[in-house]
Amino acid sequence: MKDPQFQSSFKFAISLLTFPIFYIIQCLSVLLIFSDWELVIIYFISLPITGSIAWWWSDIFINTRIGFTYRIMNFKKTKDFSQMLKLYNEIIHRANTIVSNK
Repeated sequence: MKDPQFQSSFKFAISLLTFPIFYIIQCLSVLLIFSDWELVIIYFISLPITGSIAWWWSDIFINTRIGFTYRIMNFKKTKDFSQMLKLYNEIIHRANTIVSNK
């Protein structure tokens, strides 16, 4: 793909097509294994719910890992951490001056 701005749109379109197909394949597999339509319906309903829970736990895990990394770098006082804090403070200062001038 030549234009990078269309990559996210392309990925979104692909996911709109593949997720329902994948869910149908999963439900058919459950049907073949258990041969019970009620169980398949319960499984189908549970897929978005468990997916949301997995997304939520993933978000918590990532934020916790970022927090631990920040605390470790702050404790060690590395050169990279000091430079990152200086750049962060500079960005915040510039953003505040831009907002206050308007």
